[in-house]
Amino acid sequence: MLDDTDWTAEDEAFNWALSKRIGQARRAAGKTQSAVARETGIKYSRICRIETGRVRIGLDLLQRLADGIGVSATKLLPRTDQVTPAA
Repeated sequence: MLDDTDWTAEDEAFNWALSKRIGQARRAAGKTQSAVARETGIKYSRICRIETGRVRIGLDLLQRLADGIGVSATKLLPRTDQVTPAA
């Protein structure tokens, strides 16, 4: 869980689902976290934190990750009807 009261449960659930899709897309592309880190200039440790839902993913970061993985940013976005906030 992210330590910030500005986000709603829905925001956190969406970020969590997005982080999972990023990891899935990276693995499907046959890339390691280290390779994506090298290609994007994002630290390896941050890639790990992103994929475990511990980093808020803004549009700039999403685009950099998509470019590094080799997919469109829209492919990484989860469908909102598949995002369920924690109770």
